[in-house]
Amino acid sequence: MAIKKLYPNAIDEQIKKAVSILEETVKNLF
Repeated sequence: MAIKKLYPNAIDEQIKKAVSILEETVKNLF
């Protein structure tokens, strides 16, 4: 995948962390 080549794994990890934080926030709201 071209996106994987453009963005290093560090950014991918940050995205995963941000998504998990968003999921936790949604759980707390509902």
